Amino acid sequence: MEKKILWRIVLIVVVVGLSAWSMYPPGEKINYGLDLSGGVHLVLQVQTDDAIKAELDDSALRLDSLAVEKDLKIRRA
Repeated sequence: MEKKILWRIVLIVVVVGLSAWSMYPPGEKINYGLDLSGGVHLVLQVQTDDAIKAELDDSALRLDSLAVEKDLKIRRA
């Protein structure tokens, strides 16, 4: 029973030791990405008026083509 606990402790110490050793020296091995080395802040906006107009135009064209396809008479204002 005590051998199992001893092996677990030894394994934990070895893993922690290897982890600490792999991080030394931190300045030479870690390559900071764009976000950590002064990245860029980007904001995207949607022009809602243009998007709604485009969607309505697309819907109108679809309705026109369906009306022509079904041979319906179209009254336009």
